[in-house]
Amino acid sequence: RSTLFPYTTLFRSPYRMLDYKAWNPDFATAQIERLRGEASAEGELSLIKLVGDNGEILAEFYSETVKVVPHRHIVWYVYPKEGSAFRNFVDFWLEDTESTDSCVRFRIYYYAQNLVTLEALAQQRAEMEAGLQSLAVAFKAYCEKQ
Repeated sequence: RSTLFPYTTLFRSPYRMLDYKAWNPDFATAQIERLRGEASAEGELSLIKLVGDNGEILAEFYSETVKVVPHRHIVWYVYPKEGSAFRNFVDFWLEDTESTDSCVRFRIYYYAQNLVTLEALAQQRAEMEAGLQSLAVAFKAYCEKQ
């Protein structure tokens, strides 16, 4: 099944979206190894290891940068180091609003391709929506303190 998980929030931003590890709390302790390509550019391939509190590796996956519009848009293709448990696209957009207070809209689109039951999909969707909301809050907080 493929599922789209959209989330949108509105805030002021100095456009620091590409510094993903600095603002995403899930990646604060991650080990990221660039395997090819230029950093933060289309074609960059990285191996990401999520590390637990005890130093154990919780998950390993690849992230390939497939689209970059500087300070505006980035798309990653994310897939596991081994197996085929998931194939996902993560799509972040910053776009100007029509408001007069210099706000931008942060849009997150998460395209998930997973083999799951309908019941598991409903649970996964609820968890993903909550996770995307906290991700947007983390990015907003990061931008506002810069």
